[in-house]
Amino acid sequence: MGAYSSFAMLALTNHVLVHMAMDGTAHYAPYGVLGDDVAIASRKVSNYYRDLLISLGVEINPIKGFDGGILEFAK
Repeated sequence: MGAYSSFAMLALTNHVLVHMAMDGTAHYAPYGVLGDDVAIASRKVSNYYRDLLISLGVEINPIKGFDGGILEFAK
């Protein structure tokens, strides 16, 4: 995005959206956010999060997405 605050802004926005997804599913799930990268340990919450992003008009790159049972995040 080019702005100095973009990393922090994206991280905060993603935290809010993940919490909205947890509220929407009435399900808490461990998650991690690093800027514009998000890892959610619940398929139910991650699907809601994805649908929320789509409803907001956010484009999701299917090549960079991952849905599975094992993950290494922010190493």
